[in-house]
Amino acid sequence: MKTSKQGKSSTPYFEKAFDNYFNTQRLSNKIDAGLKLASNRYLNVLAAYSVFDRRKEEFYKDLTTLSENLVEKDTTRFYSLMLRTTFSKSDKNSKIKIISLELT
Repeated sequence: MKTSKQGKSSTPYFEKAFDNYFNTQRLSNKIDAGLKLASNRYLNVLAAYSVFDRRKEEFYKDLTTLSENLVEKDTTRFYSLMLRTTFSKSDKNSKIKIISLELT
């Protein structure tokens, strides 16, 4: 998604301004799987991966000629990875109904 921020014109003659343009992209993926291993034993696996990418460009704009000059460029990236595994056992005859082990 591309957005822009129009800057206020500068004093004393209001003939120049700084405009910002942003380009942002997000990507999120997830896999969730469950498996019955044996009687009353279950394995669940959750894996997720996310990417955030933002690019910013700042331009000096001359309002008399409408010309633009690139002043600053900035890039921000963020990556996230998550893996969670859960093993659970349920025994109908015991007082504790579910025993779970989680690895993250």
